[in-house]
Amino acid sequence: MFSFRTTALEDQLDKALLDGRVGCFCTQNCWDTAHGRYMYDLFTERGNLKAVFSPMGAELTPGTNHISFDAEALTELDAIVVEIQDAGARYFNYTKDVFHLMVILAAMENPPSLYIVDHINPAGVLMRPCTFTPSTGRYEGQRCNGYQIMLQPGTEYHSLLHTLQLMRYFRERYSQFELLDGFESKIADHVMLSYLQGEIQYQDLREHVKLEEQKWIRKAKRYSLYDDQPYRIK
Repeated sequence: MFSFRTTALEDQLDKALLDGRVGCFCTQNCWDTAHGRYMYDLFTERGNLKAVFSPMGAELTPGTNHISFDAEALTELDAIVVEIQDAGARYFNYTKDVFHLMVILAAMENPPSLYIVDHINPAGVLMRPCTFTPSTGRYEGQRCNGYQIMLQPGTEYHSLLHTLQLMRYFRERYSQFELLDGFESKIADHVMLSYLQGEIQYQDLREHVKLEEQKWIRKAKRYSLYDDQPYRIK
């Protein structure tokens, strides 16, 4: 059975969420700005958080970083809450991991209830300096410096444009920054690639993205679950 709801997670009255054994399947970005806590903190406060499944490191290279879980551990849960929100541009591995989770649950005789937390595309961002030690990838075991992107409500924010701006900023200022092999084929957009290589200016990129967004919005309109109009470049 599938149920679509618009009420907040903390207002759900399902017994599995209130009193059951809950596992959270989430990324490091499951921060609730309205309450100043991570999603799983809700169940910690209730005393029924039994497991947290999250990425092992910060690398997003395909095949290197996933949300892994033990299928046997799922049998000990009554509910699994999924929240893999990002900065609005979902070009990471974790959607595949959610699909894998669904496949495992479908094969179970008495699976836990599955709840997927969704969000309207984030409205704003705060760059918070942080340090971390990747568990996989090129910098495995090394202490790295970076920024954690914290979503902030009330401010218009375009995650794709911001990501491209950050990439160009670091590419122009730090010789250590380089694009991984195969990146060109993954981005599959010659205008975005030209911007990253310093061949065109930001305004050219912005106009290109604006046009492509308008095309996508027209195609996707019939499938929208929300009354709110998606944020787009004006």
